[in-house]
Amino acid sequence: LIAMSLGNPALAMVTSKFTDFDSATMVAGASTMAGSMWHGTRTQHIRAGIEAEGYDLDYLERAWSDLAPANHVKSLANKDVKLIVSTTDEITPSRYQEELVDAARAAGIEPTVQRTRLGHYAVTGKYCLYGPL
Repeated sequence: LIAMSLGNPALAMVTSKFTDFDSATMVAGASTMAGSMWHGTRTQHIRAGIEAEGYDLDYLERAWSDLAPANHVKSLANKDVKLIVSTTDEITPSRYQEELVDAARAAGIEPTVQRTRLGHYAVTGKYCLYGPL
């Protein structure tokens, strides 16, 4: 299984129900969709709309907990897991990518972690065009 950016929450949820796979690669995946949206540079207009309705990040984390890849990471146990982390990403902030690495390790998974200075579009685009980094 391979997912990039917004595809990572879907991959994480699918792996909780569908276990017939050997490996998973997550490119620019975050621990939480809510935090990534809240702090990402390209989604500030969404944050503003949510805040205008009186909601905050804590509320969103609870409401979107099923979308948080970190909450499904246990389903990757005994699989070949590769996490590609963009250390300069401001769209899916790199701190949330590192939190996903930490969540995997806390669940007893030893993922292969590849860090790159390529930004969000470059790391996902490069993976799409050229395959594994």
